[in-house]
Amino acid sequence: MGIKPLFAIDLTFLSKFSNAWPLHLLGAITASFLVLQVSEFFYYWFHRLQHSNSFFWRFHAEHHSLEEMSAFNSNHHFSEEIFRIPFLIIPVSLLFDFEQDYVPWIWVFFIRWQGYFEHSSTRLNLGWVRYVFPDNRFHRIHHSVERQHFNKNFGSGSAIWDILFGTAYYPKATEWPDVGLPNVREPQNLTEFLVRPFRRGRHS
Repeated sequence: MGIKPLFAIDLTFLSKFSNAWPLHLLGAITASFLVLQVSEFFYYWFHRLQHSNSFFWRFHAEHHSLEEMSAFNSNHHFSEEIFRIPFLIIPVSLLFDFEQDYVPWIWVFFIRWQGYFEHSSTRLNLGWVRYVFPDNRFHRIHHSVERQHFNKNFGSGSAIWDILFGTAYYPKATEWPDVGLPNVREPQNLTEFLVRPFRRGRHS
């Protein structure tokens, strides 16, 4: 766009302060982790907007209407990728210019698969790691049909902002609620999935 970001942040020092490869690797991951938290801050508030604004909820509800969660049916409505441009991509791009060293491929793989894992049906418990990265138990609460779980656990790649803003809910070991929407059934075909949000008032 030809616009210089407001803040230029150099994080290369985190991976260059030592020649020891374990510390070099740890520094590179730390730098990427910090960049991720900035992006997640904007995603967190965009996600909350989707739940509080009737227009955006109309589209986001297609994702929440799923009655069985798995890594293979976790797709959002295509419109959400468009909405992320003004609420996530543009603000981050205009505000920050991050400079960092290489990003380890194993870290990239982990982050890319996080969205699939958090929607999976496995009951794997990540222990203390879930206080940093949301696991599927944490995210299932966000999809829960139980009222005490409403408006909880908005984070996707990070749980930090949920903790800081008081929306984190960590389920008990045996807590595995049903998911879906009481007043909106799961789409029965691709056409319904794509078209239904555009019908005014459908999800109000």
